[in-house]
Amino acid sequence: MSKANRIVTLFSALRQANLGGALVGMVTAGMLLGVLMFFSLRAQSNEHLNLVARTIAYSVEASLMFNDAVTAQEILDQIVQKEHLDLALVIDQKGHVLARVGGDAEEGGLNRLIGRLVFPSPTEVGVVSNQHVLGHIVIRGNGGVFALFFLKTIIAITISLLVTGAATLFFTRKAERNIISQLDILAKNTLMRHVWRAQEQPLGIAEFQQINAQFRDLLIELEAKNAELIEHQMRLEDKNASLAYQANHDELTGLGNRAYFNHCLDIAIANAEAHGGQLAILYLDSNHFKAINDQYGHAVGDMYLIRTAQSIQHAVRRADVVARLGGDEFAVLLAPLESPAVAYRVAEEILSAPEFSILDRGQELILHLDISIGIAIYPDAGKNRNDLLKSADQAMYASKKTEGKHYIIAPLLTPHPTGDLI
Repeated sequence: MSKANRIVTLFSALRQANLGGALVGMVTAGMLLGVLMFFSLRAQSNEHLNLVARTIAYSVEASLMFNDAVTAQEILDQIVQKEHLDLALVIDQKGHVLARVGGDAEEGGLNRLIGRLVFPSPTEVGVVSNQHVLGHIVIRGNGGVFALFFLKTIIAITISLLVTGAATLFFTRKAERNIISQLDILAKNTLMRHVWRAQEQPLGIAEFQQINAQFRDLLIELEAKNAELIEHQMRLEDKNASLAYQANHDELTGLGNRAYFNHCLDIAIANAEAHGGQLAILYLDSNHFKAINDQYGHAVGDMYLIRTAQSIQHAVRRADVVARLGGDEFAVLLAPLESPAVAYRVAEEILSAPEFSILDRGQELILHLDISIGIAIYPDAGKNRNDLLKSADQAMYASKKTEGKHYIIAPLLTPHPTGDLI
């Protein structure tokens, strides 16, 4: 085999190894991003379904109170048609279905199958008036809408990875051409040396120095190309880490998002179950965020959410988890929990947060934190994530019905004014 063939074979092997490693890395990154985006989209869809269910609960409260099935059905038809739900039920306090839309086994077979896989459990919200449970709202999302949006996301990720792979291939082949050209020069000098030896003409000092200099230059260029490849690989890793961070954190406040909070909550529940400990969830919702947003604009509304997040973080311990679930809803995970009194003290400290100022077009606005808080403590209010979140949400919803600053503890649904510890 000639030297030229050996060089080509060597670099073919190196190219295949490099491209193979890059391909495996991109496929792995694509699969990881796909999984992360799936759970993130599912968490956002569940959050949206929860908001839709609460909207239905607000709308049919009067219908449940007066057992008006016709009005409840009309309201349900309008909302279901707008939100593309697979199933929606209005159930009174006796368990009777007052209104129903969807859920027919003959319709939307594929959409229904996808919906059952994505939303294994329906979203359920209680309808409460003056601390009295009037009934429940049960809805299930449409799998076809979720599948279409997820497919668009996968296509975008695939295009991004293909562009990255094309750039990697371009720079790899460019480095290969430069290295082969330098090795070709070295091979020619080596051939000349063999010719001189065959003619029994020993190489002089100048020729040795020339070959040594050329070989040294080749090594320097190889090191430079290797450093360039390493730098490119590090940039790819930083980009993957940045995408993973964005998938688990809220862009506006920097807090964890719903998917991140659910992950931390599952871990905390498993630890509490294994060691017999306690944990607490605080579900928080702003009472006047919409009015602030409408009156002063989105810029002030965003700054209000940022200052709200800072006030909540200031009231908790360093190891506790604070997350923005969406809109003006926040959640706090206190784990491990020494006693329920710790959760009550945190709620009181959040409610007693000082006023803060926001600059709006040169004018200073003085605002204060006005939120409702629902508290759910494991295992009294629930032994799994869904039950705990549902209990905390119901307690927060009951807290909104009271006047003044209160927090409510599930499952008692009893208001506790700030300053009154149990």
